[in-house]
Amino acid sequence: MLSGVEAIVELLILRRQLDERAGLSTATMVSGYPGSPLGTLDLALENQAERLAAHRVIHRPGVNEELALAAVWGSQMGRAVPYKEVDGVAGAWYGKTPGLDRSGDVLRHANAMGSGPHGGLVLFCGD
Repeated sequence: MLSGVEAIVELLILRRQLDERAGLSTATMVSGYPGSPLGTLDLALENQAERLAAHRVIHRPGVNEELALAAVWGSQMGRAVPYKEVDGVAGAWYGKTPGLDRSGDVLRHANAMGSGPHGGLVLFCGD
């Protein structure tokens, strides 16, 4: 049995494994606000750092939700400037609803830019 936070960590690894089976070399960028209602997610990611690194999952906590989302948005810019090392980067963000509200500008611009064919972004939000 897994907790919800543990399931998210496993999901990040599973996504990479599915990409590998499809012949893709991908990575994942995760950022969010430590201490959010999903706050134990940052602890779980740090506890699994070596295992995640083996699957090219990089976790960089943000100063706040907006800056964390901007960092994840940056991981999607492979569409504009193609990555040389990987076929694509998936982005994952975690935070609380007020942080999501203040991140509207970043979301709007990220949505307008889009992601590469092997990228994408998922938001994990809790209160």
